Amino acid sequence: MRTTFLALSLSFFFLGTLFSSVGHARWAEAGDAPHAVNFDRSNFKIRKDGTYSVIVERQVEILKEQARLDQGLTRISYDARSSDIHIIEAKTINKGKVVRVKKSDIEIKPLASSGPGFDVVNQVTIAFPEVAIGSKLYVKYKKTVRSALVPGLFAIHFPIGWNEWLQAFEMNFESEVPLYTEAFQTDGQLEMKNEGRKASIKLKAPFFRMIVEEENDLMDSDSLIWIGVTTAKEWSDFPRSTVMAYEDQMSTELPKSLAAIVEKSKSLNNPVDQINSVTSGLADAVRYVGDWRTVKGAYHPRALNTIAESGYGDCKDFTVATGAMLKRLGYEVRAAWVARGKNWVVSPLKLAAPDMNHAILFARKDGRDFWIDPTNSTSFAQALYADIANRPAVVLHPEGPKAMQIPAMLPEDGEIQTTLNLDFGDRTSEIVKAQGKISLTGRGILSMTGQELNYAKQNLDYMLIGWITTATNLKSWQVGAYDLKSRTVKDLHTSFEFTEMWRPL
Repeated sequence: MRTTFLALSLSFFFLGTLFSSVGHARWAEAGDAPHAVNFDRSNFKIRKDGTYSVIVERQVEILKEQARLDQGLTRISYDARSSDIHIIEAKTINKGKVVRVKKSDIEIKPLASSGPGFDVVNQVTIAFPEVAIGSKLYVKYKKTVRSALVPGLFAIHFPIGWNEWLQAFEMNFESEVPLYTEAFQTDGQLEMKNEGRKASIKLKAPFFRMIVEEENDLMDSDSLIWIGVTTAKEWSDFPRSTVMAYEDQMSTELPKSLAAIVEKSKSLNNPVDQINSVTSGLADAVRYVGDWRTVKGAYHPRALNTIAESGYGDCKDFTVATGAMLKRLGYEVRAAWVARGKNWVVSPLKLAAPDMNHAILFARKDGRDFWIDPTNSTSFAQALYADIANRPAVVLHPEGPKAMQIPAMLPEDGEIQTTLNLDFGDRTSEIVKAQGKISLTGRGILSMTGQELNYAKQNLDYMLIGWITTATNLKSWQVGAYDLKSRTVKDLHTSFEFTEMWRPL
């Protein structure tokens, strides 16, 4: 009888690196482009309350067959509660011949709410006629924004030439209040003018940034041209009403359900335990439902009583509810905005234009800082979630918002350790018997935390055995006892055994 002993210890942080595939990425050239944007022009008229109107002209030239499908049916979405769109002209140009889009081929209708929540989005669909390779598709429309996302602020912030061959680009602005502009350029490609209440931005030469011959690309933000225009010179000039919308809610009287969570958490002395108790208690009381409708501004939270009575909330609501409870436990709390998402391309611009999609909480106690994302169904105050780590954030301080950097993840924040004993039996045996132990700590167990609330133990055993070997190859397996009922991330240590047909390893 021969027995082999294997000991495996992998930092969970590096697993993606170990199993990443080889890529041969290159920058796309003009010949790779499925279509070209002959020109993209927009003229803004901005009011002091942050509302505005813009006339957009855009012409796309079809270069490849796929673009006939992708560009021949053009869609424009907009927030129907706060804005309107009017199509001024749409046409196909084929070697000088103009074929105008019929009114019957322009559809404007509401979309069903996207994702797990509420939304008020309309979509314009334009079906261009007689689209062929070489066709030029022209559209001109006016968008009127009646309600600013942040009352009292106009701000736009975006990259250009990303995944499309941009041949000409121009933006012009007229404003009732002074404008502030910023750009990040890879090689001085922009011509920019700012005369206070008038500004213009123009692309000097065609620009194209697309990665080809790579399946798992992630664009470096420094490879792109970024543009930002805002009516707030610094973050300290950001409209106070939006900041106070968070501050006021975190200072209001707690509803009974939230007060009970605070009372339960008072007996815990460790700040990590207290925060985890608060966020897990909130997740039990309130479920996530996104709400992208404007509430006195799309970035404003609802009232605490409304959140508690409805039993649901979005990231803004989870943030103020968590902040209000931690404030009663002696924490200094501030709402914060961050660009959430593991593959989010983070802007290099610094001006006061919120390039953010998610609200979280910044908390401080006893000289220790915590970046808390209570929207998650799990509680992990001892470390950071991957989708907000190492990101710029804006902390909504009442003296004026402040730009800060969320710390990066650390390898020691999560680890998977496995010991495995393999018994191959004698030379005539066709069965391999295995026994071992597995430990998942910190981020290593994060994805399975609380999963006994969703799955039976038999399902979770199958997931766990998959950490060690390919479960579909096994004849039988058994995993020892563990507890994954809690929403709070806790280390898991258990044993396992399995049998399989002998095969080369």
